[in-house]
Amino acid sequence: MAYSGGDMIRETGLKEAAKLLVLAAKTAPKTKGQDFMEILVLGKEEVEKLGKKMIELGLERDGKNVLDSEYVLIVSTTDEPANLNCGGCGFKDCGEYEKNEKVSGNPC
Repeated sequence: MAYSGGDMIRETGLKEAAKLLVLAAKTAPKTKGQDFMEILVLGKEEVEKLGKKMIELGLERDGKNVLDSEYVLIVSTTDEPANLNCGGCGFKDCGEYEKNEKVSGNPC
């Protein structure tokens, strides 16, 4: 199979790579077998807004790196506690996390 049009192939390849990264994250083993993940793929307009905002906030090097990117994949967790009492959030247990998480901003 022959391919031409390097820009089109690059764009298609990057979109497919982003989809595969999302798929890998969503299908990977999770805490307690539950999906607490939020995943966003930012395209050109969103990447530009993010990069400029990062520079505005003093994160110049990282903001420039974002601006040099065609896509940005953001992976985070939801606010739901996993109820493992692991202390990973910085609190003694999940009960303490639930009482304080709005103040601390620590993810579970």
